[in-house]
Amino acid sequence: MERISTHQFLMLGTSVALGATFFPVGTNMAGSAGRDGWMAVVPAFLFGIPFGIMIMTLAGRYPQKNLFEISEKILGKWIGKFFGILVSLDAAYFGGLLFGQGIDMYTRSILPVTPHWVFIISGLPLLIMMVYSGLEVLARFSEIVFPIIAVALVGTALLSIPRFEPGELFPFLENGLKPLLYGVIQGIPWPMEFILILGGLIKFLPRNQKDMKHMRVQVWFIFFMAGLFDMIITLVEIWVFGPTETTRLTYGLLTLGKMIEISHTIAGVESVFTTIWMGAHLIKISALYFLALWGIQSVFKINKWMAHISVIAILAGIAWTSHRGVDRINAVTYADRYLILPLAMVWVVLLWGVSTWKQRT
Repeated sequence: MERISTHQFLMLGTSVALGATFFPVGTNMAGSAGRDGWMAVVPAFLFGIPFGIMIMTLAGRYPQKNLFEISEKILGKWIGKFFGILVSLDAAYFGGLLFGQGIDMYTRSILPVTPHWVFIISGLPLLIMMVYSGLEVLARFSEIVFPIIAVALVGTALLSIPRFEPGELFPFLENGLKPLLYGVIQGIPWPMEFILILGGLIKFLPRNQKDMKHMRVQVWFIFFMAGLFDMIITLVEIWVFGPTETTRLTYGLLTLGKMIEISHTIAGVESVFTTIWMGAHLIKISALYFLALWGIQSVFKINKWMAHISVIAILAGIAWTSHRGVDRINAVTYADRYLILPLAMVWVVLLWGVSTWKQRT
């Protein structure tokens, strides 16, 4: 069975947690908390830490099992399969939404007249190749791509400095803490995406006590780093556009890329940055593909190829839907808020609570 190292876990986990969140984060946070929205990003991501620790605890109690297998062991066969079906469908559906969002961004910024079916036909082989290569290859890909993504995000922030409007950030907390709290609540679903994926990933992590202890610390670091990068992007968008205009932008990060000019000779670098940021999209969609695949195989006990066909059909079908622009972002937001968040919270807390109760009795 494949194994990934602790460093690969850190890079893969941070890539998945960050994923595609840096595209809508400015719009969502400015719309929820106004000019103070950037302050709510890191606390929202830190909300995922206790759930990550619960999953790592379950991994220590039930070695070489993922949450699908642990669910059937703790909750019984049928309840475990029920959660497995829900998580698998949720992962495939959300992966399809992100796939469609990536297509939408490419058509908006680089190839506006290219039909969407061209992106689907060309993107699916890349996704299938990534998944077919295995989890270890995806982890190694994350080790290479994540530093490039981080440099691109920080570079975008630094190159946007000449367009900063200092007055847009002040005054701090002009409406008190209530909007800030509302912003944190709006951002809570983002770390729960990684929590669901971590439920399937734990089967492939190192098992000795030293590594397990190290990875518990890395869970903190994963959520903090993802929140930090998203906070920087939100801060820059509000600083450049102001809170009102940031709320109206569909993809504020792409707009920043269009505005960047280097030494009056290079302008409009959004095409380069978009290609780099698509690496984060690919990693997250691949991780969701893996999660759906593991769930379908665990629940239905079907062969690998039938499971692949099922996941591909859902991904392609959702990506083909007519949601574009703001409608696509709203679809992703609703899936985050009403599918991923409650499912991840109930699933993890229920498993950890029943497991702890059984151990004590």
